Amino acid sequence: MITRHAAKVLTDIEALMAAASKTHSSTSQELRLGIFPSLATYVLPRILKNPAWKDLAIDLKVSVAEPAQTIQGLRTGGELDVALVFQVASPGSPGRTPLTGSGSEMTTSA
Repeated sequence: MITRHAAKVLTDIEALMAAASKTHSSTSQELRLGIFPSLATYVLPRILKNPAWKDLAIDLKVSVAEPAQTIQGLRTGGELDVALVFQVASPGSPGRTPLTGSGSEMTTSA
């Protein structure tokens, strides 16, 4: 089950990279990413070794923290641009839960 979720996260990150490449300009851009520790150790090395990532010329600033802290970083007005988080669902709860923050809505997939 964890492997399936990890594969979904990697697929979503590849989609994020593809979207970023469409807006790529000749100047370096900064991306402030909040990520929880266990995912950071698995995902970040794969992203950073990917040649497509290197071609994007994005200056990645990483903040490793628990999900509650990274969500707060999104809400406090500019500490983070993107946060990769998880939410443990209780039995019987729906698989998708909206998280609201500074004018945008994000969802997590179970």
